[in-house]
Amino acid sequence: MGRIGKGRVKYHEEILAHYGLNMKLEKSVNLERITSLFLRDKKSQDGITFVLDGENGVEPVLVHDQDILEKALEVVQ
Repeated sequence: MGRIGKGRVKYHEEILAHYGLNMKLEKSVNLERITSLFLRDKKSQDGITFVLDGENGVEPVLVHDQDILEKALEVVQ
């Protein structure tokens, strides 16, 4: 996505590892179901919204192209 540099990505990976959280989704996870749950999130008013780290710090990011989201989820599965 290009929102943060490699060093910042590594920092996020270290935090996840510290808390024993997986970097990958299990193959059995239904990606369509996850996407539908994202739409039920309280931040989801005009579509799926994530709060992501970026150049300007942490900020809400609206997903304009659901195909990109689906491809990103496939990468981590």
